[in-house]
Amino acid sequence: VDDASPDRRAGKAYSHRAGPAGAWEHYTPAQCATIALAVSESPRGGACPLSPHLPFEVRWGDAATSDKLARSPSTRMIQVNTRSGNTRVVREDPAVSDELAALLGGKTMTPRRAARAKTLLETSPTRPAPEPTSPASPSNDAYREKRRLELARLSKKKSLSAAETRRV
Repeated sequence: VDDASPDRRAGKAYSHRAGPAGAWEHYTPAQCATIALAVSESPRGGACPLSPHLPFEVRWGDAATSDKLARSPSTRMIQVNTRSGNTRVVREDPAVSDELAALLGGKTMTPRRAARAKTLLETSPTRPAPEPTSPASPSNDAYREKRRLELARLSKKKSLSAAETRRV
């Protein structure tokens, strides 16, 4: 699946994780549109088949459980093989390309910086923390803003030192 394709950027995009430590595999734009439509029609929870020819369905919200996964994952979305019950975690993909474009202000980055920036944006917390553990704990917004400022600072440099490469 091409992450930069207009179909993928136009609507919401979804991926499923291939195993507990596996890579995120993107759904096709048609499958993403099917999932997005079903979720918009029933935001609290439900299930939708990915295709009439495949034994897979995506479940979300209150319905994001299966015989092999009793509790809903943090993404509150799963894919279930209706024949075997095998279950994979599904997520709505972050709009990384749009965020990177806004952060860089049209500047070009090296492939290494772009990959690192994408990693920073994907790993930053997107869900609010239940309660800070102490008054000095940074909020998720503060963490994200710190990462954005660091990325913007690095995008202005021509090259990174070895220390900066390890730190970022």
